[in-house]
Amino acid sequence: MVSKEEVKELKLQYGKTQRYGAHFICASLLIWIFIFAVSFMNLTQYYKNMLSLYSSALLVPLALLFSKLLGIKFSDKENPLNTAGLVFALNQMLYLVIVILVWFIKPELMIASYAMVVGAHFLPYSWLYDSAIYRVFSIVITIGVFVLTITGHSTLIPLVMIVADLVMIVLFLTKTRKR
Repeated sequence: MVSKEEVKELKLQYGKTQRYGAHFICASLLIWIFIFAVSFMNLTQYYKNMLSLYSSALLVPLALLFSKLLGIKFSDKENPLNTAGLVFALNQMLYLVIVILVWFIKPELMIASYAMVVGAHFLPYSWLYDSAIYRVFSIVITIGVFVLTITGHSTLIPLVMIVADLVMIVLFLTKTRKR
């Protein structure tokens, strides 16, 4: 049996080697910049949604690139918490089915649902990394996107996601430099 202290130490080490997932947040930033650009294209909602959703396939290759650029270990296989990190990441893949359902039922809400899924999927990382940053951004993004959508300001969602990613990147990279 692993003690609470040992789990806490594993989380601390995992956060350091993974730099709190900053390589994935950097990849997400580029994807949201692309989605923001797509929102201005002279395309039907269907094609905007298609380009936006398909761009998410670039997340892992971009995260791999950013792990190299930032000197982050892409995957910490020596740490037993690595499996939890993988499960948390794969969980979002199941949520994308909901996004696709929204796309077919209410296409103008697809980006909102995608952003809410991204925000909500951050919550388990607050446990994995012992990070209030993930907890706060999970709640703020999910509820913020909901509010933007119901108040008719959904066009701001990609911009909000860009700002959220930028702030998270700065916070995570600053946090790892201090330790």
